[in-house]
Amino acid sequence: MNKTKLKITILLLSMVQMGPIFMSPIIGTLIEQFPQYSASTVQMVMTFPNLVVVLVSLFIGKLETNVTKKNLCLLACASIFLGVFGLFTFHNCLPILFAFSGCIGIGVGILLSITATMISIYYQGEEQASLMGLQNTFNNLGGMVLNILGGILASIAWYYDFLAPLILIPGFLMVFSSVPNQKGEKKESVKVSVPKNIFLFYIVNIIFAILFNMMPTNISILIGVKGLGGTSFSGIVTAIFLCGGALGGILYPMIKNKLEDRTIGCAFLNLGLGFFIISMANSALVLLIGSFIGGCSITLVMSQMVYSISQKTESYITPTAISYLMAFNNLGNFISPTIFSFLPGNDIAYKFTLSAVICLVCCALVFVLFKGKEQSA
Repeated sequence: MNKTKLKITILLLSMVQMGPIFMSPIIGTLIEQFPQYSASTVQMVMTFPNLVVVLVSLFIGKLETNVTKKNLCLLACASIFLGVFGLFTFHNCLPILFAFSGCIGIGVGILLSITATMISIYYQGEEQASLMGLQNTFNNLGGMVLNILGGILASIAWYYDFLAPLILIPGFLMVFSSVPNQKGEKKESVKVSVPKNIFLFYIVNIIFAILFNMMPTNISILIGVKGLGGTSFSGIVTAIFLCGGALGGILYPMIKNKLEDRTIGCAFLNLGLGFFIISMANSALVLLIGSFIGGCSITLVMSQMVYSISQKTESYITPTAISYLMAFNNLGNFISPTIFSFLPGNDIAYKFTLSAVICLVCCALVFVLFKGKEQSA
């Protein structure tokens, strides 16, 4: 096995792990295409794969012990390619779009698990930690590429946006020559119980996911209402939003050393400030600034939660506890459009403002409920 080639393959496969975010530039157009459905129903085409990822996480462990890693990677790629084909071909039927977006979710769910497994098995120590950091970078980079490319393709015709996940092709081709044809080891079943003190992280995580997903599912609508651009610009704005996550990753170690678990409150503050700026933006530049500031929040939240859970659980419980965290995150992404459909008023800028207020309230609660450095053991 060539570990360098495998590393490149893992990074290439990680570029599509943000899954359906490539649909963000065309959400406004999708709502116009299907006027017979409510806006929240149409938005769920983008978030439905997140629910599928949660379902995949329930059985992927058993699948990994019965199917080789190479075949799992190929299965994931095939599922995503099938989703791309179906979304592009049957773009005039919303129920069929749901079905094929589910295929995207299946593929992403498998890739999330199998890439993490390969990193933990085939790399150790500093090399493992370095690769995990690179994977997060490529994850965000992939999200940016998916949005920009999707917006550009949508300028040809809106449904060409569905072709963006074909950036997976290089990773798919690399699988044949680099991924080991090995199955996972079967282990004796051990009852794993997640400590009660971890559940507060899950609750906060699902709230954050609901608020965070307000951006990619609604930004193209806001841009259209404000007359600031079309699908290409929507893709750029969402890409800048994800780019902010890269800055958050750079600042995270410094913030964590000062605030520890209250870093999560700092993330809510960032997201709220970003939403306030976005809601008031009357120019493309101000909108991009707000998007960048809000985007910084995601890496602060997820990095701190994963770190805290790993510190607060026994080693044999940690993988399960973190998988639950990811499941709650994807569940929050899925229900986000439904939650926001119940907010009063139809003014999209108002919804961003109200979301900002909720973020600030959550920030205050986190600083009360979580310990900072001076209180930590």
